[in-house]
Amino acid sequence: MMTVKQITPTVSTGKKKYSSEELAEFKTLILEKKNQCLADIKEFEKQIKTDYSGDALRSENGLDFQIAEDQKKQLIDATNRQKEMIAHLDRALLRIANGTYGICVKTGELIPAERLRIVPHTTHTVEAKNARDAAKK
Repeated sequence: MMTVKQITPTVSTGKKKYSSEELAEFKTLILEKKNQCLADIKEFEKQIKTDYSGDALRSENGLDFQIAEDQKKQLIDATNRQKEMIAHLDRALLRIANGTYGICVKTGELIPAERLRIVPHTTHTVEAKNARDAAKK
């Protein structure tokens, strides 16, 4: 696992943004997360194919069959969640490429590095996300 050094925002022509070096570190983190998602998907799909294929399911009795179907559905759902995460991570990589990564889409403020380390695909500061969530209620 990569160790990320303390990242602090820099100021460039009056607009806060992360430096190229800092963005490279975030890119590495995002690519590591993407690779983990891809590995998870591969494993889930392997399990679905081997553990829950036609013959394996047909040989089960009624209750076991239902349990196997539920487990298969859970693996399919997990696969879909990982694919959705990859899409979020790909959009984060695009934001790095176009220079908007780490800038809140709602407030224009720099998203703290600590938040980006935890949720590297986020587009909102915690405050903006909380305000958005509160408005949905």
